Amino acid sequence: TAYDLLLVEKEGTLVCLNAHLANDLFAVWLKKGKLLPFNNYRAFYREKAIGQSRIDFFLEFPQYESLVEIKSVNLVDQGLALFPDAPTARGSKHLEELISFKDNGHQAAVVFIIMRDDAQKLSPHYKMDPLFGSTIRKAVETGVQVIAYKCKVTEQGMKFNGEVPIIL
Repeated sequence: TAYDLLLVEKEGTLVCLNAHLANDLFAVWLKKGKLLPFNNYRAFYREKAIGQSRIDFFLEFPQYESLVEIKSVNLVDQGLALFPDAPTARGSKHLEELISFKDNGHQAAVVFIIMRDDAQKLSPHYKMDPLFGSTIRKAVETGVQVIAYKCKVTEQGMKFNGEVPIIL
């Protein structure tokens, strides 16, 4: 179509629906040093081919390399952000790639960017996609970092609004 849907307002909260912006936000926040677990990187590259997947970010640190997969979240129910909002075989496949990369002695992380500011915590949406839920538990057990950040969304733009806890 000729247009993109960027924002909706739900019960007084602006929600960004453009999932592609999550990767751009991560890159901006990374450059500004807002993401403490990822500070001190030497270089980063987007869309790194790993195995049979393209992982969103490849970061080089002085002592190691890290893969980071970004997930855009816009579903929140009573303060709980839920991912995914639809079944995602691709999402589970990316987690398996992160697990494999971690098993080979590297670092790996999945970062959820909540595209609204009314979330107090994040959880896998087990009812929507049990496979993703079990795969993210496996990823955590393997040592893959799982982090969630939320955005302050206004009609003028989106800003970093801190980390939220994750409930598995």
